Amino acid sequence: MKLKYFGLICGVVLSSAFLSVHKVDADTNERTINFSGYEWTVRNSLNLQGPGPNYFSGSDDSVWVDDAGRLHMKIRNVDGKWYGSEIRNKQALGYGDYRFYMSSRVDTLDKNVVLGLFTYDHNSEDAEANEYREIDIEFSKWGEDEGENSQYSLQSTYQRPDRYKTFNSNLEDGDYNTQSFNWKPDSIYFESLYGHYKVPPADYFRYNSMTYTGDGIPNPGLATPHINLWLLNGVAPSDSKEVEVVIKRFEFTPYSPPEVTPPIEEPDNNTDNPKEDPTDTENPAIENPQPEEPKESETPTEPITKLFKIVTGTFIGENNVQKAQKELFNKLGVNATIDNTSKSIPIYNIVTGEFISRNNADKAIKELKSRTGWNANSTPTGNSVTVYRLSTGTIKGKANAEKLLKAFRSKTGLYAVTEKVSGNTYKLVTSGYIMGEQKAKDQLSVYGKVAKKNNWIVRAEKTKTTLPKYRIVISGFYGNDKVNNYKLDFQQKLKWDMYAQKIEDVNLYALSVQDNKDEEAANKLIDQMKKQLHWSASKLEQN
Repeated sequence: MKLKYFGLICGVVLSSAFLSVHKVDADTNERTINFSGYEWTVRNSLNLQGPGPNYFSGSDDSVWVDDAGRLHMKIRNVDGKWYGSEIRNKQALGYGDYRFYMSSRVDTLDKNVVLGLFTYDHNSEDAEANEYREIDIEFSKWGEDEGENSQYSLQSTYQRPDRYKTFNSNLEDGDYNTQSFNWKPDSIYFESLYGHYKVPPADYFRYNSMTYTGDGIPNPGLATPHINLWLLNGVAPSDSKEVEVVIKRFEFTPYSPPEVTPPIEEPDNNTDNPKEDPTDTENPAIENPQPEEPKESETPTEPITKLFKIVTGTFIGENNVQKAQKELFNKLGVNATIDNTSKSIPIYNIVTGEFISRNNADKAIKELKSRTGWNANSTPTGNSVTVYRLSTGTIKGKANAEKLLKAFRSKTGLYAVTEKVSGNTYKLVTSGYIMGEQKAKDQLSVYGKVAKKNNWIVRAEKTKTTLPKYRIVISGFYGNDKVNNYKLDFQQKLKWDMYAQKIEDVNLYALSVQDNKDEEAANKLIDQMKKQLHWSASKLEQN
């Protein structure tokens, strides 16, 4: 992401533990498309989510593959609401060359539009520690009218400016362009080409490139290719027009480690070695050699059978690991044992200070969702506040009350009404609520001075109304670092008091599959777990 917008990327999912702290809600109904020989999941969200935040449409009016096999992605306005689009590959492809053959100009996007071609790891246990293995090629003016419209970046651009490069794409000669990055264990090479090429026919077809060989290049983990098209800060295109991007194909070439050729031993051509003398073969120091004792015949030994234990990463809580055990059996037909790791992780809620009345709490929830993309609930605190209003002394006669009312509104700026006390006696009262005694005193100190100048009596009057107080609760944060990071983020965006509220320490569990005798079969099972279930697993030799 561009430096000042990098923090807008969405948060991480611990999907292997079935406990989501990501902003993607369970209300999604995602479909799958086939594009360039791969299956891709089309993102669908009914709520605002990062990046942006944006709504993402899974409709085939927003994302589709045409008869020529080209991918179409759109930003659309549906009933006054703008929707972005995103697809993510179902396979973790690993090291290799990720190549996107574009059939749209990436240099003429509206200034509020962002197109991303990137990898992202939602599923590895160490995804957060590796900053989600995010490698980006992005096209956007980031809300500016002028300036560079393209960017290469390796994760942590907000901390490590040496890991990104901004530049200007200018594709006036045609729509065809190729964008790629080649991810190796010791380097990442970004490249932008005019036209559709794997290898450019001449150097001038390469209009930009960057090589990074520094520290922090992540291993692939379970990172998958993504393509998204979204609106910066969720703001509509400046020209209010829908946006469409067409991609001819995506191509991946796996990384092949360089072969190491062992040194060739030179034949020994030395013919000067003396030949053995067949005479005098006995050792003269042994006068009476003893006959050798007969050797016992050796019995053939049985080959050693290796046994392997396959252990998954950890799952949070007993319910989640039981679901995982069932999923492993249903999808791969494998029985597994649940292992208690003797470790635990704290689970937190983030709660706010008190909001007065259900109406204000509901407004706060909407504001939270609008600014951060997170859902939340309100919960009563058991506290309440007394409602006050300002009132004048009694006034005889309705005509006098109406006359004073006009002057009162003019002098104080408060909206007041006449209220009958008894008979032909009236008073003026403010119609708005004043929440709590302290606020009533504060308003009285301000408007009491105005009243005193006009020889009016104004007092704070307690009403019969009391309003309950509520807190906003955002649930499901695991670990001290994560809850503190989100708490600070919410405080900065909303300017509210935020508190981390520990719920419990939840045990961590793993699944183990015992006594795999065939090492090749054990490796295959680990590979299936990664590809089909998106779990990490390791192999332990038992003997």
